[in-house]
Amino acid sequence: DESTSLLVTKEGIDTLVYDLEVVAELDLRDASKNENGGITESPLGKSVRYISVSMKSGGNYLTLNKETLKEVFSVLGDENNYPMVMHCSIGTDRTGVICFLINGLLGVSEQYLYQDYLFSNFGNIYGIRTPSAIKDYLKQIKYYGADNSERIYNYLLEQGVSKDDLDNVIRIMKTERIQPE
Repeated sequence: DESTSLLVTKEGIDTLVYDLEVVAELDLRDASKNENGGITESPLGKSVRYISVSMKSGGNYLTLNKETLKEVFSVLGDENNYPMVMHCSIGTDRTGVICFLINGLLGVSEQYLYQDYLFSNFGNIYGIRTPSAIKDYLKQIKYYGADNSERIYNYLLEQGVSKDDLDNVIRIMKTERIQPE
């Protein structure tokens, strides 16, 4: 029965917790609609901090979730939450818009913003993702600066995300993490 089978095996959990040293799980599923099954702790174990930030689904994810961006980037801007695993129900739309924002902040080229999103089509995602979502995101931020990094930064500031959180996300993502022997 698919509903009772584990999607993450014990070996997968061990890899995340012990090899990758994940300390936090950011769950973007809408808890108010019970998308997360009412969980309050990470299935990865008690050593992993479970953080739920309810994002809405249904298309136009950037506009639909403006009010939650401040909370998401507050989590992302706290270096105590790293290494982190982030997900929604399938990992393409809500997670995809956050990845678009992070990658864009870091200066990832437009070509790779599209490519990263379209890689979603290699998974079991119940449909096909097209470039239209990224085109829509780029259209929504186009008047906020000279390049996508500046546009996303300014757009997020306007949505109430703090400058400190944005600067921290950029610093955290650009800092090389030294792996233990």
